[in-house]
Amino acid sequence: MTFEYEGRAHPDAPALRAEQFGGKLPLVIMSHGFNGWSTQFSTLAEHIASRGYVVASIDHADRKLEGATDFIHSFANVLASRSLDQRQVISQILSSADANQTGPYALIDTDRIGLIGYSMGGYGAIATAGGDYDYESGTFDTVPDAALEPVRASASEDAGIDALIAFAPWGGAPDNRVWSADTLAQVTAPVLIVAGNQDDVSGFDNGISWIFDSMTGTDRRMLVFREARHNIVGNAFQQSTDVPFQAIEFVNEPVWRQDRINGINQHFVAAFLDLHLKGDAAKAAYLDVPTQNSNDSQWETSFGEQLNGKLAGDDEPEHWRGFQRRWALGLDMYSTMAGE
Repeated sequence: MTFEYEGRAHPDAPALRAEQFGGKLPLVIMSHGFNGWSTQFSTLAEHIASRGYVVASIDHADRKLEGATDFIHSFANVLASRSLDQRQVISQILSSADANQTGPYALIDTDRIGLIGYSMGGYGAIATAGGDYDYESGTFDTVPDAALEPVRASASEDAGIDALIAFAPWGGAPDNRVWSADTLAQVTAPVLIVAGNQDDVSGFDNGISWIFDSMTGTDRRMLVFREARHNIVGNAFQQSTDVPFQAIEFVNEPVWRQDRINGINQHFVAAFLDLHLKGDAAKAAYLDVPTQNSNDSQWETSFGEQLNGKLAGDDEPEHWRGFQRRWALGLDMYSTMAGE
């Protein structure tokens, strides 16, 4: 099955001068979910890159599934390898940057690193950012001890993550919980979690929310798409009418339009990265929303007034900044400080 998406990037296009963004550029690593692929979120990657970042998206090459045995073997491999893949890619990119290699490596500021993971990519990203696993969890019963040894060994190594974004991270639900509250509290990088409150893969109330609540060692935010399930990130792929439903279900959200999800994700991810990797304090206003429930945003409309797509700014302090009037709907934003 092939999914197509027409992006905006051009092969071999020259990079914008880094001086336009204050010198060398932060590095952002992206990590897909189980049986995903590197360009699955190219819309988000292009948006981040256009704002002055070097973006690298990993192709984890998970073993493809042709039966139950393949699933067990492939998933066990992902449990052991996701964080290791992320660490290895980061290490190799930074080594190339330190060696003054040309091309995108020459643009990288090795002291500013963001990590974005979706589902199993989020599972790995949390560990890479310092949230070591609880290896006594029964979830690891299918993983040979020898395969877990490198994972245990890497846990003591600081990957240098300065900002962590986890979309629908897997591994928090009681039946497959891979952390303890103590290990999650070891994450110190600022965190943005994005989730659907009807996620039936990672679980929301006792899964993703538990992860968020347990990360007491850092400031963290959680953006929630109400009524959404697991697919709350990813391109709006072109699909023919004869595509099997199994494929449609793998890349689409049942309730939310994919283009709407993408626009909202771009909005908040850009603000979060600019705040924490570029020190742009003004971007906090886009994250520190005036109401937890976006539906409660206030922006009065005069009788007969034409709205014309104006975006909320300084003059609309009671509305979610950057959203059009009447369009800030269906979202929640939770914000918690370190120690809480």
